[in-house]
Amino acid sequence: MTSQSGIRPDEAPRATDDACAKEMRPGDTLVALTARAYSVAITAAQSAADLILGAKSALERTIVCERELDELDREIDERVATEIAHASVEQVREKLACLKCMIDLERVGDLLLSFATRADAVRARLDMQDLRDLGDMLAVLAKMLGDTAAAFAAHDHARALQVLRADREVDRLHNLIVMRHLEPELAFGGPDSVHVITMAHAIERAADHVKNTAEEVCHMVSGHTVRHLLRLQEKSAEQTVRAPLSRIQSIPSGLANITTNIRRSRSIISRSEAVVESAR
Repeated sequence: MTSQSGIRPDEAPRATDDACAKEMRPGDTLVALTARAYSVAITAAQSAADLILGAKSALERTIVCERELDELDREIDERVATEIAHASVEQVREKLACLKCMIDLERVGDLLLSFATRADAVRARLDMQDLRDLGDMLAVLAKMLGDTAAAFAAHDHARALQVLRADREVDRLHNLIVMRHLEPELAFGGPDSVHVITMAHAIERAADHVKNTAEEVCHMVSGHTVRHLLRLQEKSAEQTVRAPLSRIQSIPSGLANITTNIRRSRSIISRSEAVVESAR
């Protein structure tokens, strides 16, 4: 069955799994399980968004996703010690990243199920503006998950850093909803305000967990913290700007030298003319 968003629940995981399978090394079980966990979390976010649009089967699909994330979390937890024991030094960081990402993805599943359960109960009573904002938050969350999954598969820390920037949009929408329902002068609050704020907070917390996994991908790929990577980017950008500026700043001194040379040439010409006139 096709959901309200036009995506069949069994299609999103398969697409992400195929992309990850091309990138990961054969036999790396933890990487495969983590890639699967990202796929399931994406489907859970899409199902929660479908629930906002009124899809009746969306809650059941979110429950199924949350259960699978729990199973994946248990499986990775059972396997990680054995796999690390037989891994090379270079692989240990990747396997630890799998464990840390899975812990956050399992929490994402819990938060999305909490959101979906409440949304299923109160959706019909909510204002359309709240439904739009919650839907926008879920759309950003699903994209964050997809981008982090791609960054994890391709070992692309630049794409993972983009996820950190996307989290700001979730924070903005969350703050907008809370302000709308708590500011007295807006007169928007009502008996269901506590439900709306709680649902928005669940999505905002889920986005924070996704951001954690993006930070872990950055560390897995580069061996540096996100703060260190951002500092390196700032230095690189500063050097890029300084190079042309230094050339521009050297132009006035160059023009001054040209002017001085012209004056000297004129002086020499004047003296030469004076010598010629006196000779006559």
